[in-house]
Amino acid sequence: PPLGSYNYGGTGSCATAGVRATLPGGGNRGVVNSAMNIGSQGLPYVWGGDGGSEGGYDCSGFTHAVYKQNGTNIPRTAQTQYNYCKNQGTLFTDRGSAKPGDLIFFDNPYAKKTTPVGHVMIYLGNGKMVGAQSGGVKTYNMASMSKYIVGYGRPN
Repeated sequence: PPLGSYNYGGTGSCATAGVRATLPGGGNRGVVNSAMNIGSQGLPYVWGGDGGSEGGYDCSGFTHAVYKQNGTNIPRTAQTQYNYCKNQGTLFTDRGSAKPGDLIFFDNPYAKKTTPVGHVMIYLGNGKMVGAQSGGVKTYNMASMSKYIVGYGRPN
């Protein structure tokens, strides 16, 4: 299957109640609000999709669109977004340092040696994240996918 179509587990919803009210530990309110606004549109998962004519998003198309709406042009794929953060010096592995709006990178269960990163979402705070998976753009509990996390990034 395509890299982004792997289901890392967990069930999600795009309930936005309370997410916009506060950002625990600071964070990027614009990124969080954009992510939740896009998520509330109910668009499906579309491999290679970045909204627009595709009518949906894949994981990195979603994060790319959210950051672009907030004035940061990050690369298009999960692996290149990871590399971008690494090259900027904004990649880290300590979950305690994550702030709302940060990217969360997940391993690639299909091709770890050639493309170690195969999935990306946006951290919302309080153990929640939002991203595009096989069920569309939804919010998820980090606990259901934490064993797959390889790092966090804060593009600027």
